[in-house]
Amino acid sequence: MTGEAWLSIGLLMLVVLLLVKPVGAFLARVYEFQPLFGLDKLFGLLDQLCRAA
Repeated sequence: MTGEAWLSIGLLMLVVLLLVKPVGAFLARVYEFQPLFGLDKLFGLLDQLCRAA
């Protein structure tokens, strides 16, 4: 493989490793039915708008 391919693989792995902890924490809060940093209000409003339509 070329150096560019190895660089792309390395960057992808870095991004995945950086996202593991925050995404895991977010999913844990979702499955435990805890508030989601204000997203509940936003999605609740969108849900009400969709139901009203």
